[in-house]
Amino acid sequence: MKKLLVCLLALFLTSCVGHAQITKKEIGVVEKDIYKITIDKSFLKKVLEEKLRAIKNNAVLTEFEIVKDSFVNDPSRVYYILVAQDNMGSTKIAFDLALNDNVFVASFKDNVLLSGTCTCSGGCTRGCNPRHEVGPGNVIDWYCDACRKGSGCSKSVTTSLE
Repeated sequence: MKKLLVCLLALFLTSCVGHAQITKKEIGVVEKDIYKITIDKSFLKKVLEEKLRAIKNNAVLTEFEIVKDSFVNDPSRVYYILVAQDNMGSTKIAFDLALNDNVFVASFKDNVLLSGTCTCSGGCTRGCNPRHEVGPGNVIDWYCDACRKGSGCSKSVTTSLE
């Protein structure tokens, strides 16, 4: 019986070691109606470029922005996303942000972004922006808006790990 208790205790202790906590990281703040990114942009660049590599996209992200938008088919509802893009604007990747007391946050585990992402890419240099719409059953879906300069726009969505 003692051996069983010792084994169970050892199993419990080893199962607790190495499990990272989910943390909310501050991404930015609202100051006088201006959205400012406060997290290290090189960290964001690394995290988001890893997401791009996973879908075989080799874009180098150079611009980062917090965007407030409304659902295309329910304009009374707003949401916030962080959008990063390459220097040509031909690849854009976005993820949702929560706004709490003028602070934008996102969930991470071991520095891995847990939020799903939407990547819009193609030969389009204006338009092809990641946006949300409310789908059937009040499900929130990602889409890429119309290309206004250039041609082609494709979408890739990753799911949330939360």
